[in-house]
Amino acid sequence: MTSLTGDVTPGAATGEGRDRRGADLAEDVVFDALITPNRSPCNQGFALMMGTVGAVGGTIGLGFLLNGAWPVIIYFAVTITLLGWAVRASILRSRAFEHLCLTSSRFSIRRVDVRGQEERIELQPYWLRIELRGGHHAEELKLRTHGVAHSVGLWLSPTERLELAEALKDALGTLRSPQLLQTGSRES
Repeated sequence: MTSLTGDVTPGAATGEGRDRRGADLAEDVVFDALITPNRSPCNQGFALMMGTVGAVGGTIGLGFLLNGAWPVIIYFAVTITLLGWAVRASILRSRAFEHLCLTSSRFSIRRVDVRGQEERIELQPYWLRIELRGGHHAEELKLRTHGVAHSVGLWLSPTERLELAEALKDALGTLRSPQLLQTGSRES
């Protein structure tokens, strides 16, 4: 699967017993993806952007002030403050992620929100169905099992959501293949 800018990063094991996302490596991983929101500028980029916008806005505002149009300075100050607030909120949003991991015995979804609160969902992969609402427009991607649906890939664009759905279908097809099932039953 290709790396997507909504940021789906296919993963590889990097540690003893656990990967960098905290998934157990005791089983073979069939599918592993880390989905993150599009990244905002870092703190230095934020400071540089706000400094530039502030300097340009201040210079233009000073020109208006010298011409007697002092209310324009208030407008620039409010606009720059709102821009700073919006970019800061976007930076905080980029802390969130969604990790999808498929092994031979489970499909796990691990979500961490902007506050660091974690949600873990474990699903049995043999009953898992992938539903893509909106067809090729891929408005919503849901994983359904035993009458319960879980939405995934909320930060992805429709094209990336469609690619994720195809990759998940391929991975589930690989997992459910007769050769793998026969190999797994011999090992048990």
